[in-house]
Amino acid sequence: MRNDREPGAVRRAYRTAEAVTSMCYLAIVRTGSNGADIIQNDLPKGGSPSVTLNAGQDFENSCGVWAKQ
Repeated sequence: MRNDREPGAVRRAYRTAEAVTSMCYLAIVRTGSNGADIIQNDLPKGGSPSVTLNAGQDFENSCGVWAKQ
């Protein structure tokens, strides 16, 4: 997923573009930690997962394509 911060944006919300049909991994990590500082993670097994990122947070996932809400 692209990390497309908008100037002045504090929170960014995303949801999967299509429903997840098998288990995948997602993690919200602290910016600049190279994924080592995990703030929150999950293993959704279906549905349409969503995340909200705050300033200073990035997102890693294997759940497919995400769209900004």
